[in-house]
Amino acid sequence: MVIGKPADPRLEDSEKRPEVVEETPLANSLHEATLEWLESNPGILDAFVGEWVAIEGTTIVAHNASVRIVTEMARRQGFDDPLLIPVSSTPNLVI
Repeated sequence: MVIGKPADPRLEDSEKRPEVVEETPLANSLHEATLEWLESNPGILDAFVGEWVAIEGTTIVAHNASVRIVTEMARRQGFDDPLLIPVSSTPNLVI
């Protein structure tokens, strides 16, 4: 494989390439703070089982069964990079 060339020839045109979003240190620290808030508030997402939630800091800014709709709702409110979490009724195992 040659570095710098798309593996898929259909992506030769730069307009077709997916946008690469780089995390900034500020975004990372905001998401870390959100995760800490979630850990210290167990059950806070229980009302949203089966949905996606968008969280900015310690505020749930949108929720819906569709991640696309949640993203659009958050962006309409001015939140461009909220933490998106799928809420499941079973605990998530992180290895």
